[in-house]
Amino acid sequence: IIVADVAAPDISLNGDSVVYHEINTIYNDSGATYSDNYWPLNKITYQTSGLVDITRIGTYILNYSVTDASGNGPNTVTRTVIVWDSTAPVLTVKASDEIIVEVFHEFIDPGLDINDNSYFGFTIHRSGTFYENFPNSIPDSIGLFPVFYYVTDEAGNSSEVVARVVRVVDIRSPEIQLIGEIFQFVERWSVYVDQGYSISDNYYSVEDLKIDTLSTLKLDGNNAIMNEAGLYNVTYKARDGSRNYSVPAVRLVRVTHTNTSIEELDANIVDLYPNPSSGKFVIDINLTRGEEARISILDVLGEEIEVVNDGYVSTQTFNIDLSDKSNGVYIVKIETNDETILERVMISR
Repeated sequence: IIVADVAAPDISLNGDSVVYHEINTIYNDSGATYSDNYWPLNKITYQTSGLVDITRIGTYILNYSVTDASGNGPNTVTRTVIVWDSTAPVLTVKASDEIIVEVFHEFIDPGLDINDNSYFGFTIHRSGTFYENFPNSIPDSIGLFPVFYYVTDEAGNSSEVVARVVRVVDIRSPEIQLIGEIFQFVERWSVYVDQGYSISDNYYSVEDLKIDTLSTLKLDGNNAIMNEAGLYNVTYKARDGSRNYSVPAVRLVRVTHTNTSIEELDANIVDLYPNPSSGKFVIDINLTRGEEARISILDVLGEEIEVVNDGYVSTQTFNIDLSDKSNGVYIVKIETNDETILERVMISR
């Protein structure tokens, strides 16, 4: 009688034979349980084969085999592990949920922060009135325009929709320029007709621009009767529909007592040099009879910024330093008992 062990060990899976596992999460296999009709467990050879790549969606097969010390076996069971992605991405807009863009300038989308258990294979979907109106991302009108986003991952899971608002604004001021000279000399009792201005804007039409006029003259339209001698100004300031204001355009109007031009009056009395200057220049005064005179420097608005002399003067030289002043036109004003002389000096660096 030959007594022999001819039965293979028994083996069964712990858990399910088909397992669904979420991508990029740790996989802990349940293994298998085995036994034999004769041999103890330490005499049974237990082997596994197959790998699960948790970073890639796919189907993976794991094999579990046992063979006893009598050579019976292998007896094998298998488990199917399906790595899948069932989690939708979660989105957050980068930067702010409201972004300001200047009209006629490109909108650079800051994009999204995407939180997902998968690290690649995303498709970003954009919609909203911004891209509908400005497919090239360069807006040509101002206003509020929403942008909507959602993302699908490689497995086809779709995120919830998030949004931001693009506020398109006009921040550039209109430009206004005087027509004609910024200095005008007119005779007392004559009718002064201002030549006006030209205006432009980067966004609004000329018809939509508003003009504020400030004047020390009594204007009737663009006209004024010059019944008082003196120095006057006419100031124009433009504003657009976005409440951007231009730099004021200022014209100075000198009303004289006689028909003698200012150039004839001051030809032999005052000399300025160098002109233009970098800020330092010389005033030569030639009042041969000698008399009381006030010499001052004015800005283009007619505001006095410096008094050079306020007293007796005959033939004298004054060294002026306006290096701390900005570039532009300034006025040297000489007032005597008989007349007022105005000379322009340009500072340019």
